[in-house]
Amino acid sequence: MGQRQSEFLRMVWKTTDRICSRQLRPFVGELILALKHHDELTLSPDIEAQFLQMSPSTMDRYTSSCD
Repeated sequence: MGQRQSEFLRMVWKTTDRICSRQLRPFVGELILALKHHDELTLSPDIEAQFLQMSPSTMDRYTSSCD
């Protein structure tokens, strides 16, 4: 995952008040749709698919270094 994608995941995590990845995971698709609808996000279909398939454990690895 690239820097931009990692930043997006962290932004979504912080926006949701840093909920645990098991709670965040089911809403990633809805969050992506909402952000795209409001022109806050542009993702390639490949990157979007990566987010939709990401496991909670992977999300934890990317958000663990956040303060």
